[in-house]
Amino acid sequence: MKVFRVLQVSVIRVSESPLVLSIRAEGLAATSGWTNPRLDNSVDPNPDDSVLEFSFDADKPSGISLPQLTPIMACIDFEPSNGADAVIVSARINSITVHAAEFIKPGEQRPQPTTLAIGEEEPTTQALGEESPQQATTLAYGEEEPRLTTQALGEEEPQPTTYAVGEEGPQQPTTYAVGEESPQQPTTYAVGEESPQQTTLALGEEEPTTKAVGEEGPTTMAIGEEGSPFGRY
Repeated sequence: MKVFRVLQVSVIRVSESPLVLSIRAEGLAATSGWTNPRLDNSVDPNPDDSVLEFSFDADKPSGISLPQLTPIMACIDFEPSNGADAVIVSARINSITVHAAEFIKPGEQRPQPTTLAIGEEEPTTQALGEESPQQATTLAYGEEEPRLTTQALGEEEPQPTTYAVGEEGPQQPTTYAVGEESPQQPTTYAVGEESPQQTTLALGEEEPTTKAVGEEGPTTMAIGEEGSPFGRY
């Protein structure tokens, strides 16, 4: 049975008189497990002409096989009776023709252009964003500029790190909490700490020490002591 596809055929002109050709075919079997690969000339519809036709055959697996395309290769040394203008090797879905001008001599290697997928027209396949030769790697979204790292939201400028909201200026290396917007306030003051003094003044603590209600003077006077500074006689 024919293999699934023939990929490549090379023909070596081993000798001229008599003419001997060494034909090698490489292809793909439909599954794993195919054996006894061969090039069969018995199916040539015109065996007396100078166009040599071969069927790329192999024995299909009799047991369990993997459903995957599997490389397979076959070779044959052939002595044509009426010369050779071309060699055709056929598989199940395609065939390849090698003309006499493409036959090679022993020791030579035929140029083997590989089948390039869409986008492989150049020597290497470049991913989206690699179209220019200056970009040897695929740049993620936001890497279109020459810088090689992707900058997060807020990194659009040359600053190397991502600043949180409020860090946009280079003068603010850290993120200040609410109330820290001024660089003169290195710490966050609680409600009532707006002045530079470092203690928290409760309601009525406008002076540096805490005085209870009615202690606005230096001493606490009971009700009726508001008069003489010496108290009662």
